[in-house]
Amino acid sequence: MWPFKVRVAHDRDKQESGFARGAARPDFLCVGAQKGGTTWLYQQLDAHPDFWMPPRKELHYFDELSRTKRAFPPRRRDARDLWFLERIASLSARSYIDLDNYARLFEPKASLLSGDITPAYSMLNDEIIQRIVDHFPRNDQAV
Repeated sequence: MWPFKVRVAHDRDKQESGFARGAARPDFLCVGAQKGGTTWLYQQLDAHPDFWMPPRKELHYFDELSRTKRAFPPRRRDARDLWFLERIASLSARSYIDLDNYARLFEPKASLLSGDITPAYSMLNDEIIQRIVDHFPRNDQAV
């Protein structure tokens, strides 16, 4: 049994394709140790009706790994996933961090909760962490 109160209305489908323009942003960033259970966490949140999780567990947007091509195929469940994958590829090709466009990656979540689970973010330098905190001041959820 899920330990949190379910927020989704009974007449609302997690698979709906509406995007939330303007208010898009991650609700949380998950950082931590490699092999610390983040795959399990991602699977649990992805299966929960109150969450839309990106089709790729580890986005690696803020660390140096974001600049390399991923070998594993991401999950493609619906049009929102394809939209997300196209945009993260375009965003990661840039030589700078674009926090506004990073936030827009989460438009497919609509009113659901969503976040970025990348354990390697625990190695980010203080400057990047401060930029993230300054850009998402209401994002006080870090796992």
